[in-house]
Amino acid sequence: MITNYATLKASIKSLNIPSEMASRAGELEATVAH
Repeated sequence: MITNYATLKASIKSLNIPSEMASRAGELEATVAH
């Protein structure tokens, strides 16, 4: 159970990084569009 939780946390962390990059890319696109 603890192992599954650690894996889940790692998965969320790895998913969190691309989503943050995507949001920053979206901000850059919005800045360029303006």
